[in-house]
Amino acid sequence: RYIKQKTGQNFLSILTGIRISHAAKLLISTDLKNYEVAERVGIHDERYFGQVFKKTYGMTPSQFRKTRRKETDVERLIKDEDEK
Repeated sequence: RYIKQKTGQNFLSILTGIRISHAAKLLISTDLKNYEVAERVGIHDERYFGQVFKKTYGMTPSQFRKTRRKETDVERLIKDEDEK
């Protein structure tokens, strides 16, 4: 009740948000399969993981990985050019 009172969210919502945020980082920075990412963040149902992830980010984990990796590669190239 205290958490709900202070944050407006229940504990499970906060925990799920943290898990999905960490999953996003893993999707960008590793080559783990989606089900492996889900398990690493404590979600043992891959289908549920995909649903919650899509609700949070507006795209599937696979789409997120492809999109963000391209963005990261472009940012890295720009940074490398700026350093030269």
